[in-house]
Amino acid sequence: MLAEEHCQTYHWVQNNGRSYLQLPVLNHPGVFHLFGTRFLGNSDLEHYKPIRLRQVHGDRVQPVPKAPISALLQAIEGDALVTEIPNRFISVGTADCVPILLSDPVKRVTAAIHAGWRGSVRNIADKTVQKMIAVYGAKPENIFAGIGPAIHSCCFEVASDVVAAVEKQTPHAHAVLHQESEKQEEGKWQLDLIRLNRLQLLGAGVPTDHIASAGLCTSCLPNLFYSFRRDKKKRGNMVSGIMLL
Repeated sequence: MLAEEHCQTYHWVQNNGRSYLQLPVLNHPGVFHLFGTRFLGNSDLEHYKPIRLRQVHGDRVQPVPKAPISALLQAIEGDALVTEIPNRFISVGTADCVPILLSDPVKRVTAAIHAGWRGSVRNIADKTVQKMIAVYGAKPENIFAGIGPAIHSCCFEVASDVVAAVEKQTPHAHAVLHQESEKQEEGKWQLDLIRLNRLQLLGAGVPTDHIASAGLCTSCLPNLFYSFRRDKKKRGNMVSGIMLL
């Protein structure tokens, strides 16, 4: 683990058998957030009227339009949502990919990011911070970031095509790729998406003590989380989101 990495104690919120996680780093007045588990279904979130992404595993960051919420309930194409509008629950769905929630409680701007490996190597976390700055006047030193449950490097084995993409598109390849000796002949590597996104947030100017990870691997914990790598077509989808009140 890098010296600057920060895993934070998460809080469980449970109600009638439904449960989700919260990270204290994002607990600011006037901001609500959650990281979903396999025990929190889409129907449990309908009273929030979640604004969803039609996720395409890219790096497009979409500001939420100033339109009636009824016009926004169809998924917006992209992999990150940003808004300054209160009572807009912006959300992403994951089942191994990295859910990242951002908040600037000073400018009152929030963002929700779906960071798969493709979006991660295209620097989607940094691009989302830049969108918060350019469109809404946020300041990176005021932004807080929570990284939710996702597949960790212990379970995320990748082949040469992914390794080549990481080495070509990010300067952090040496820090996020490692190869176990017994995998060298097979050409298999382990990729640390949590660390990659954290490094991008740091590079965007978010302070190290403003970034926290739940430290939970979706693949390692089948009783809590869905995992595409582990479950294949049998897997479900977990929703995470954030909202200004």
